[in-house]
Amino acid sequence: MEWLWFLGGLIGGTLWSVFLINRKIEQKVETLEFMNRVRRELEEILASCNETTDRNVSILEHRISGLRKLVDRADKRIQVLQDLLRRSEDLAPRAVPESGEAGEPRDRTTPPETERSSGEVDAAGTTRSSDTPNEPVVVQGDIPSPREPNSVRDPQSQKGLSPLSETVLSLYRNGHPPERIARELGLTVGEVDLIISLEKTVFLKDR
Repeated sequence: MEWLWFLGGLIGGTLWSVFLINRKIEQKVETLEFMNRVRRELEEILASCNETTDRNVSILEHRISGLRKLVDRADKRIQVLQDLLRRSEDLAPRAVPESGEAGEPRDRTTPPETERSSGEVDAAGTTRSSDTPNEPVVVQGDIPSPREPNSVRDPQSQKGLSPLSETVLSLYRNGHPPERIARELGLTVGEVDLIISLEKTVFLKDR
């Protein structure tokens, strides 16, 4: 009977060992599955973060591109306004200061009596020396300085224009309509017409 008890104990121990080994294997499998599940979730989270980041970067790049276009358009507007301001200043009448002899400005602090020599002054403003009555009459009035004739300005070589305005005028002289010029340079038709009209006005004024 002892061998039966021994055989039963051996079988029971073997079964218990198999149960423990199986349990450990199941625990390891569950741990691996848990780790795999956690890894998959982390990969999904990282993929979602990458997609969100790429989308945000794309939006920022699009907005930066739009801002650059707005800045370029603003720079063009500023150039046009500066050109128009210079052209309007050229068209505005300029006051000519009073000048004395040889184009020099008269000194207002000097009294008229000191500018004339001793002698008789007639009604026409001429001075005759009492000592030398036969000498020619010297006129002491203002002698206007000689004025240079107005030269016709060449519209092809005007100074003070920005490259944008020169491009507008060059395209217009080559036969391009204002609508096409505005579309190619990113301006409005009104701005192109204003540049062209001021160019015509200055050219006619100089002629």
